[in-house]
Amino acid sequence: MGVVRFYQVKGETPAAVDAVLPRLLDKAMARQPVLVVCGNAARMLRLDESLWNDGDDGFLPHGLAEGPFVEKQPIVLAEAGQVDDALWHVRLPVLLAGAEATLEQAMAAEMVLYVFESSEAVVARAREVWKGLKGREGVSAEYWAQGEKGWEKKAG
Repeated sequence: MGVVRFYQVKGETPAAVDAVLPRLLDKAMARQPVLVVCGNAARMLRLDESLWNDGDDGFLPHGLAEGPFVEKQPIVLAEAGQVDDALWHVRLPVLLAGAEATLEQAMAAEMVLYVFESSEAVVARAREVWKGLKGREGVSAEYWAQGEKGWEKKAG
């Protein structure tokens, strides 16, 4: 087990997360291949579309977990509950709001990023997840919030 980094995005919709996610993913995939876990298939497909139109080159290279050549993709998108166990061990997990139930599986990784929007219900759920991690042996949690000048560490 390792570090869980919570990233609270300013906006209250998944679109706000989509706006900042390419930059986070770009930095994360410089470290190791990434696994992005979405709460449902519709969210995964919207993110798939969004990533084709973002990044320095106009897109971020990625594939779907159920697609071909998954092992060669620097970023793999998956729906919660549909992730092959092998992917958890070789990739940096990035959990989006709605994929909290997969946190226990993701904890096999050295680090987990949990990215969520600022709607009241989603923030309340993130707080529950945070509280569930406090005091767990071998786990540290960090809380980052999007500020005017970038990410600001708030706790951890």
